[in-house]
Amino acid sequence: MNHFCSVSKDNFCLSADGNVTACFEAFGEDNPCAGAFFYGRPAADGMGYVFDQAVLDHLRAQAVENREYCRGCFAKWSCGGDCYYKWMVATGGGEFNGTSRCHVIRELTKDQILEKIAASGGLFWHEPSTCPACGQPPHEKC
Repeated sequence: MNHFCSVSKDNFCLSADGNVTACFEAFGEDNPCAGAFFYGRPAADGMGYVFDQAVLDHLRAQAVENREYCRGCFAKWSCGGDCYYKWMVATGGGEFNGTSRCHVIRELTKDQILEKIAASGGLFWHEPSTCPACGQPPHEKC
């Protein structure tokens, strides 16, 4: 998963005024972070919407593989880089340097990995000794 939510995809949420935002948390246009998430408004002629491509491009770039802090994190595919709104609030819009949420995700992911290793007899990875479908040595037909 390279996205925490649909902010970095094409989330389309309408405010009470008919403007388009990508974030459910920064939904109010009076929210201090709203400018980072509102990317569209009704067209002046009432026929469709006008979109701010620069805002859309910025939002689409918020995938985890583009976050410097997350580059070396073994759990980045579990959390998808965290919530863009929450880290904007935590940093005042500055560079993301992790939060306590990062620690929690890493610990939970580590526990699940260790649990799977223990359940497999202490091996990190192994092929099954028999084919689950037919009980014969593993082969491609089953």
